[in-house]
Amino acid sequence: MYDNVLYAKTTVRQEFRDSRLVVRGRVLSNRYRDDDAKDIAGIVSRFRVDEVFKGRAHGVITIYTERSSGAYYLDDAKEYLLFLQPLQSSSWAKNYPNPDAKVVNYSCGQSRPWGQVGWRSRVLLTKLSGR
Repeated sequence: MYDNVLYAKTTVRQEFRDSRLVVRGRVLSNRYRDDDAKDIAGIVSRFRVDEVFKGRAHGVITIYTERSSGAYYLDDAKEYLLFLQPLQSSSWAKNYPNPDAKVVNYSCGQSRPWGQVGWRSRVLLTKLSGR
């Protein structure tokens, strides 16, 4: 959902503005977490940050993906461009034990495998990052 519109198309510029963290990197591992009693079933991904376009991050960060039909799932060992928010912005964050985890901003948005990021988007990301 973007701007209260289900399945709305976003642009790189819109998502960059709306995200707290924009990074390129690689998924190091995925671990399924199943705790229906606490309503936090999902995937915990360890993600190595290789380049930061917005925000502050370095090394390995944790990304949490809620188990749902609208989730954005990450494949092991794949390189991605991700537009992220702190987990605290999610309704289910109160039950998740890692307060530093991140979530993908819009599951149908501009986050995607790095190989699918076109050169125009790459140039725009560099420009938006102030480099």
